[in-house]
Amino acid sequence: MPVQVAVLGTAVAHLAMGAAGDHVCARRTDGSLWCWGYNGYGQLGDGTTLSRSSPVQVTAIGTSVVDVAPGSNHTCARDATGSLFCWNSNGTGELGDGTYTNRSLPGRVNALGTSVLGVVAGGGHSCARRSDGSVWCWGWGSYVGDGQYSPRPSPVAITALGTTTVELAAGEHHTCARRTEGRLWCWGANADGQLGDGTVFAALSPRPVAGLRCDCGDGVCSRSESATSCPADCRGQSCGDGRCVGTETSATCPADCADVRFSAVAAGGQQSCAQRLDGTVQCWGQNGYNQLDGSARGVLTSPVVITALGTSVTQLAMGSHHACARRADGRLLCWGDNSSGEAGIGASTGPLLAPQLVTALGTNVVGAAAGSFATCAHRSDGSLWCWGANEVGQVGDGTTTRRLSPVLVTALGTSVVQVAAFNAHVCARRSDGSVWCWGPNGEGQLGDATTLARLSPVRVTALGTSAVDVAVGARHSCARTADGACGAGATARRGPRRCSEPGPHQPARHGPSARRRSSSRW
Repeated sequence: MPVQVAVLGTAVAHLAMGAAGDHVCARRTDGSLWCWGYNGYGQLGDGTTLSRSSPVQVTAIGTSVVDVAPGSNHTCARDATGSLFCWNSNGTGELGDGTYTNRSLPGRVNALGTSVLGVVAGGGHSCARRSDGSVWCWGWGSYVGDGQYSPRPSPVAITALGTTTVELAAGEHHTCARRTEGRLWCWGANADGQLGDGTVFAALSPRPVAGLRCDCGDGVCSRSESATSCPADCRGQSCGDGRCVGTETSATCPADCADVRFSAVAAGGQQSCAQRLDGTVQCWGQNGYNQLDGSARGVLTSPVVITALGTSVTQLAMGSHHACARRADGRLLCWGDNSSGEAGIGASTGPLLAPQLVTALGTNVVGAAAGSFATCAHRSDGSLWCWGANEVGQVGDGTTTRRLSPVLVTALGTSVVQVAAFNAHVCARRSDGSVWCWGPNGEGQLGDATTLARLSPVRVTALGTSAVDVAVGARHSCARTADGACGAGATARRGPRRCSEPGPHQPARHGPSARRRSSSRW
């Protein structure tokens, strides 16, 4: 069941989990940094390689930390002076100190000086954004982005991005950058199309995400091009022909000359989506069940617009093989895999190639969440409705009967304000601040101090009635309370305990056995 990380008190300002999922770092409002979990490479920054079951302060960087980025086996943190510190595994130079020597204590990345504004860390590489808008990366060569294969133990400038980068995001083996004009550039591994450049080939240097650029030959006649400068793109010169030629502007022909800019970008394990300023959604990556686009299964190497959604999408909920979108008019549409009734259309079918309206919910859906094979949505009247696979109780209606249409989760009444789902368990937050969870519970993810699966919602009593946010992972759950405290799932077999209680250091589980804890579907 959830336990408060008591050592941190009620002053947690930022929480970040390592890419491997085995260590966590928290920044407090006083600028101190605390980490806990697996420490085999020294990733906790306490000068040891002892794993910690409760937070330990990273004293070597003082109390002025403003940002932290845990990677798979290393960690980086930025302080208020703009200095960057990294520690842990350094086999590919990911610490940026010019060596390949592991460090169990933070070391300054001297090459970057005191002008760092942001930092991200991946599987074996790191990148930082400086105050002049430039991007610098180091570590595993093919993921750094400077066009070279060899490891880079010291930061190198990614000159292809210029000096206008405002945001960085790193996956395990790829990185993306958003520039001030709203365009996206990605580099690194690309086997699942995660770079969105129209190929499945890795990129040693940044490539513009296909369909989002304004280069001659990209099939789009931008306002900086004309029939003379780029006849391949600018063959037409009439407003409404889908091409913005040099004589047209966003004022004279907005239909053709809308600026392709983005308000949000999200990177998942095998797929990515971006929301444009005009309200449309574009996605790319793995599309085995048409969960991104109905045109073709497989890998989408270029962004595709989900045209059936129109221009009023306010939320996307991504399941394993299906997706749902909530529109501004309160309607919910779902598509992709529907073998277990995930789409809520009253029938079990093959993959749905286009979004289908969940008619049973009407026009007052205010939130949705998608698990592996089931979906839930809450309406403006506070009611919660779920449907899809139900063999482990994920629908929450007290049965294990598959539901092809939405059914009301009656145990929660009409006060649900948030729902979260990931694999097969679901949690909901009510307006009174209470949290309720149901589904499989083998790892104690329901927070009720047992490992018993629940077919109906059970209250997470340890959280009281002060929860303001809830999130679930594959086999764990977390909640944030109004006092700023961090609550996390502990081992349910031991029952509740404060994370600050003394206990033996537990060896971390690494390798394939750590990830394959169950051979079942859930």
